[in-house]
Amino acid sequence: MPVIPPSSTQGYDTVMNVVLSARTRMNDHVETLEANSGQILHNTDAFMQQLFNGGWRAFQDVLVDRGYQRLTGDVVISGLPKVAVTDPAIFCWLSRAGCFDGVSYYNTPALPSDFTHPLKVWERQNGYNMAFYEPPMEKIVDGLRTSAKTTGNLQWEWRQDAIWFPGSLVSEDFRIRYANYLSDFVDSATTRWYQQTVPILRCTDALSWFVCAELENARKGGDAAVVEAYSRKGTLATNRILNRDVRANQRVNIRRQSRSGRLEGYGNGNGIWY
Repeated sequence: MPVIPPSSTQGYDTVMNVVLSARTRMNDHVETLEANSGQILHNTDAFMQQLFNGGWRAFQDVLVDRGYQRLTGDVVISGLPKVAVTDPAIFCWLSRAGCFDGVSYYNTPALPSDFTHPLKVWERQNGYNMAFYEPPMEKIVDGLRTSAKTTGNLQWEWRQDAIWFPGSLVSEDFRIRYANYLSDFVDSATTRWYQQTVPILRCTDALSWFVCAELENARKGGDAAVVEAYSRKGTLATNRILNRDVRANQRVNIRRQSRSGRLEGYGNGNGIWY
């Protein structure tokens, strides 16, 4: 069994850093709220945890929409069962709950629990430790093509929170590039939620604006224009985080591959052409 390295929190801001920044920006008081000792962003208040997680989710939505690399995962799913039927109209699927071979359901293999949606999918025959076939499988929208089953899937479709594919006559491995979200902040053993670190570097500026927007939106008589202003400031601050990826990518020459992979005009190494 591989040794898992210890997690590092060096360089990460804490939840309290973000909360204190939001307190400062909202002057720690909103006149129209119910009396609360003059403070509206106290970390021990019951509503504050939900409010913070709401801002945390809104912040991540912006990051995922822009393709932030910190919220991109890569996983190999080994030993997908071979298709159990030869009817071209019957498809297989893989989800967080397990998989389906056209006849039977299995608890494993399954997608990771943090899986949001796939970006790219590669395949190879199981059991040979070969390289995954290039280019990736073709992403299909509005329905998979019906064709005779073969020793490969070649295409996939994302619907109903599952990856659907024709099914292969042999067991396959998938390598999947996917978007993912980080978990909400909850109490863990003796560590309270507000004592934890936020696992995105230098995010206090951006995240605190989204927390401000959540509070303004929740209060009595919340001002929609103020909510929009806070969210806009959060998005602008998030763009500075995204620029890290952009600057790193500018250091290499990139030639985009066609989305389907068909324009490249080469096979997957097994006599099958995309």
